[in-house]
Amino acid sequence: MKSLIFTSCGRRVELIQIIKDAIREFQIVGYEYNHIAPCLKIVDKKYIAPKVIDESYLNILLEIGLKENACLIVPLIDHELIKYSLAKEKFKTYGIEIMISPFSSVDIAMDKLKTFDFFSSKINVPITYLVEDYLSSTKNVINSNSLLLKPRFGSSSIGIFKLKNEKNKVKSLVEAFEIDTKNYIVQEYIDFDFEVTVDAFLYDGNLIELSQRKRLKVRAGEVEQAIIINDDEITDLIKKITDMIEFDWVINIQIMRKGNKLYLTEINPRFGGGYPLSYYAGANFIEHIKKRINKEKVLPIKNYNRTVINTVMSRYDNAFYWIEDNHDKSYRN
Repeated sequence: MKSLIFTSCGRRVELIQIIKDAIREFQIVGYEYNHIAPCLKIVDKKYIAPKVIDESYLNILLEIGLKENACLIVPLIDHELIKYSLAKEKFKTYGIEIMISPFSSVDIAMDKLKTFDFFSSKINVPITYLVEDYLSSTKNVINSNSLLLKPRFGSSSIGIFKLKNEKNKVKSLVEAFEIDTKNYIVQEYIDFDFEVTVDAFLYDGNLIELSQRKRLKVRAGEVEQAIIINDDEITDLIKKITDMIEFDWVINIQIMRKGNKLYLTEINPRFGGGYPLSYYAGANFIEHIKKRINKEKVLPIKNYNRTVINTVMSRYDNAFYWIEDNHDKSYRN
């Protein structure tokens, strides 16, 4: 039996269950460092990963992949994406695909400063500077009333500050929190009307399908409530973005609308946390994945979109409960 391996699967129970139900002929394997992570309760087989994502982490994963007859590895957190993009070709020589875009594209997507530098002359993006460059500039390089300070390589809205566009305030915050000015950015704050996450599936750089999720409520950087829309201008922008830079497999793109302007704010070359809404609205990326695994042709969906608009997602918390035989004291209060 062939296997799909989900790495750093953590709380992504709903996504894995969707794929497990849709591709029953494959074994689902979890590779996760937290031995009581909820995802490990629904996989067919589990392996406990090292906490550090390094060469050893990848070597162990390759051994597991060969042992379990894996045909595809699905990364689920940002911190491992660069490593996987560099290891993609090595794994491929063993017959194992990794659901990741080319390194050159992942490198731009994961670095918010590089994202700005690459796209700023082509489409609307929030003006972005390294903190040290912003503070050393003798002129006002950002015109918005407010700013965002955020990690250059951050995710999940961790470590983000909103403050007035005043250098003394930025300097005081940097000193108070001992912020690394080479790894933090200052970004123009867009007082947006609404934000849309676009799930997209690509095959060798060609856009196959997309779905637009308008965010209604967000918690800790992940969407809690959302509704499906279909905005032709957003579709055109996504097509433009994916024509500029080569992505592959599944990505999600954050777009802000302010009046008649659309801004690209972020690209994540992995499944988005809210993809289940897109799936239930009709954007069945799983069938594309299955076709790719089986070496079948994957053709673009008409107009790239087949979702049912106004499909709503409203999330709630759930949990597993059990007696842990092999407990680890580090997980006890």
